[in-house]
Amino acid sequence: TDLAARLWRKDLTESLARFTGDVFQYLKFRGDKDKRGEIPDRVVKALHEAAAAKQPGDDKLIVIAHSFGGEIIYDILTHFDTNLEVDVLITVGSQVGLFEEMKMFLASNEAIGGKDIGKVPQPGKLKRWLNVFDTNDFVSYRAEPVFVGVQDFAYDTGFGGRTAHSGYFLQPSFYDRLAARLKQP
Repeated sequence: TDLAARLWRKDLTESLARFTGDVFQYLKFRGDKDKRGEIPDRVVKALHEAAAAKQPGDDKLIVIAHSFGGEIIYDILTHFDTNLEVDVLITVGSQVGLFEEMKMFLASNEAIGGKDIGKVPQPGKLKRWLNVFDTNDFVSYRAEPVFVGVQDFAYDTGFGGRTAHSGYFLQPSFYDRLAARLKQP
């Protein structure tokens, strides 16, 4: 078991270092409302293209954000482009709840949130928010205790360690369950 632990630790350390570096890069260079950084600017433009491509009728703008993508989308919807209308946001294996509890978002308000002060409102133009997490995924967090209107759904990827973090998308049952959740009102 010592060899397995050392191998697993090396893999985990590399993954966490890369993830942490990406987070710090984003936070340092995300910009502000008047001058968005490269990452939020690219994502905002792509979201507007997707919104413009919607067909009349039942077509919806559904955004799936995995891992730190959840934080980027949340920053966009609450700060960079508060007029962007999203029908459904699905955060998967994300840390949005954790980052809001740490007040790391540009729109975070120290006076809102926490056990005695109430939940943080979800972004104004967001119609529905589903958050999927796996308790085996050490970097996925619940969002329902932190935000008004979000629905948390536990999903067991059947994996452990780093594989659990991307394991959602490897399981056909993930898509089946997600489709069933989207059909619910």
